[in-house]
Amino acid sequence: RPLPPDRNHTMHVVAVGRFAPRKQPFTLLDTLRSAHAAPGLTGRIRATIVGDGPAQSLMRRHLARHGMTGWVQLAGRVDRQHLPALLATADAFRAPARREAFGLAALEARSVGVPVVARADNGVADFITDRREGLLGHGAPGERRDHRDLGGAAGAERVDQGVVGEGAVEVELAVDPRHAR
Repeated sequence: RPLPPDRNHTMHVVAVGRFAPRKQPFTLLDTLRSAHAAPGLTGRIRATIVGDGPAQSLMRRHLARHGMTGWVQLAGRVDRQHLPALLATADAFRAPARREAFGLAALEARSVGVPVVARADNGVADFITDRREGLLGHGAPGERRDHRDLGGAAGAERVDQGVVGEGAVEVELAVDPRHAR
């Protein structure tokens, strides 16, 4: 789904998952923070994170400490019947977990046409074709490249649709091809 070529468009990133260490919620928050500060994306990202769990209070403190509360919303639990409508508002879905056997939330995002950014070495790669339905990346521990994935996810579908505009080029340039599959 193409993003408007308007440089003022704010990209909406959605993530869904349990706020527990295995789902890597702080990796997600750090990725969002990096993306929000990245050239070409500076201040043009907002995020909605759906879920709850034992790390929720720590996540709220992390958001406050890093000045992210104005553009990142922890939405809590969302009823299953309302989730597709929320996902449909997204420009990209971010699945940060390293160990994801299947990735039901990512599949739900794809079912409403939202490109998915995830790791290539987990179950999400079973139903996402890199640079077609989203972006699949390889990453070593501590490697700081995820913010480029967020912008590139929206660009992945635009490239397939042949939509090229100022916004598409700007976002597509944010992808680091050295790490793409």
